[in-house]
Amino acid sequence: MEDLSDPGPWDAGYRDGARYRTVTDQEVDLLVQHLGRPIAGLTVLDVCCGTGELAAALGERGATVTGVDFAPAAITTARERCAHLPDTDFRELDANRSLDELPAHGFDVVAFRLALAFLDQQAALAAARRRLAPNGAIAVTTPLAERQTDGRHHIGLDHTALQQLRSGWSEVTDYPLGSLQCLLLRP
Repeated sequence: MEDLSDPGPWDAGYRDGARYRTVTDQEVDLLVQHLGRPIAGLTVLDVCCGTGELAAALGERGATVTGVDFAPAAITTARERCAHLPDTDFRELDANRSLDELPAHGFDVVAFRLALAFLDQQAALAAARRRLAPNGAIAVTTPLAERQTDGRHHIGLDHTALQQLRSGWSEVTDYPLGSLQCLLLRP
C-alpha cells in the first residue's frame, strides 16, 4: 500500500480528475437531522474536504464553511466549486499536523467525511475537539473496513477503531448511510 499521508499521490489524483463518493442530499439531510438544529448559521470545519462537495452542500444550506485539505489541486477545485458561496473558505493544510492553526472553539461542527481512516485518529480528533464551539459536535462518516473488497480495507474503520472512536464523549449518535457508518460525537 502506498503512503497515504503523502499529499503527492492525492494531489496527482485530484489533478487527474479522481472522483470519490458523491455527497448526496440524503447524507446532508441525515447529518442535519441528527445534529438536531438547522445548519443555516452554523460554522463548519470540513477536514480533508477534497474538492469541496460537502462544503458546497452545507454552504448552500446557509452554513459558514472552512474546508482544509493537503492536496493543492483539491483546494483549487473546491474554491472553484464554491466561488458562488461567500461564506466558504478553503485552506491548504495537513490535518495530521496543522489543525491547531485554526481557531480554538471556532466551529459548531467539525466534519471528517471519508477521511478519518487516513489520519492519526487520536491526534486529529483531539485537535478537532479543541476547535469545537460550546455545544459543538464532530461528525464522522466512514466506510466500514470489513465491508471493503480485498486490498481496500484501509479506507475504512474497523470494529476496534469504531469502539475507540466512541469512547470519551458525553454523547455518541450512530446512524447508517447505506454502506457507510456515521457518528456524531459530542464532548
